[in-house]
Amino acid sequence: MQSAALLQQAGPQLCPSSGAFRRHTRRRSGIAAPRCAVAESAAAPAKGELLRPPWAGGGWQTELVNSVINCKPLFARMKVAAKNHLKKTASLRGIGWDENIAELQAQLPVLEQLKREVELPGISYPDYYLQEFHAYEEGNLNWMAAFEVEPATEVTYVNAWKAEKTLPVMEARQRMRGGFVSALQDFRQQQGAREAGDILDIGCSVGASTHYLRESFPDASILGLDASPHFLAVAELRERERQERTPAPRRIQYTHALMEDTGLPAASQDVVSSQFVVHECIPEAITAMVKEAVRVLRPGGVLMVCDNDPQSKAIQNLPKAIAALMKCTEPWSDQYYMFDMEACFREAGLCHVNTVATDPRHRAVLGMVSQ
Repeated sequence: MQSAALLQQAGPQLCPSSGAFRRHTRRRSGIAAPRCAVAESAAAPAKGELLRPPWAGGGWQTELVNSVINCKPLFARMKVAAKNHLKKTASLRGIGWDENIAELQAQLPVLEQLKREVELPGISYPDYYLQEFHAYEEGNLNWMAAFEVEPATEVTYVNAWKAEKTLPVMEARQRMRGGFVSALQDFRQQQGAREAGDILDIGCSVGASTHYLRESFPDASILGLDASPHFLAVAELRERERQERTPAPRRIQYTHALMEDTGLPAASQDVVSSQFVVHECIPEAITAMVKEAVRVLRPGGVLMVCDNDPQSKAIQNLPKAIAALMKCTEPWSDQYYMFDMEACFREAGLCHVNTVATDPRHRAVLGMVSQ
């Protein structure tokens, strides 16, 4: 039902019953994924038949979806439809999208002060970061983007298990974030990695991932890093609210910096985690981030990058209309799905590189600095 409503919002050009979609969906992509010699566990997330989604990274389906996005009048409508689709899912699942915005808007004077406190003067943003993103003309450098992160993140949680219509948001959060942490803990144990005393959360946004790392590593100091001072102001507000509710020694700090140039001392971190960041970046930025992570990790430290899984069956089977709506607010999707993350890890000097499918839509790529 959500897909049908979304197609109506996006307009007839995106309807699967249109001639363009009927003609093209009779064909099949020829990018076949290698077959694994070992049978997967029944509980393992389902893998698609391809190395990447057929609507990203080349081929006629990519060209079809991109041609729709590149039509400027349609693109303007698609941005609205994409946001409305997220908000409708939020409403159906009891996620207070508008309520979250109103609550933060009421605290704007406090947030403006927090932004002034955290913002690094004179930071030079790379061009890719300044482009329109997630339907915001200023990308992540505005208040509305910061106000909508929390409900959008909760929609991401429940969307990973779309068939479970009554799955509580917090249980979906536990599954998703817990899947990432389980992959990290298993990898650290298997490879004999160093203890996780200092953890860096790159691209921490408003602190959702940072807070889960704090819960999972009760003895660690956590540093959340992001390029958006607006996001960091919300993250700092939420952390101060937690401190008021439950007074305890503070273990989370936030810093304003670029992921490619953190400004942190070399060999100062035991774990570097990046969650839902790299699909928003150009390949050069991803490569630079991985190199910077290796620089700041101590020997035996671990890098974990979590994001959409190109081999996810759920992602590969997205209807083209939904894929088009998603891509219209994610300008670097094609580059991300074409990017070889494991090769990037190895070229940066990481060892024991491995990829783990953590849920039906996402993966964790892990590597360790040699001891």
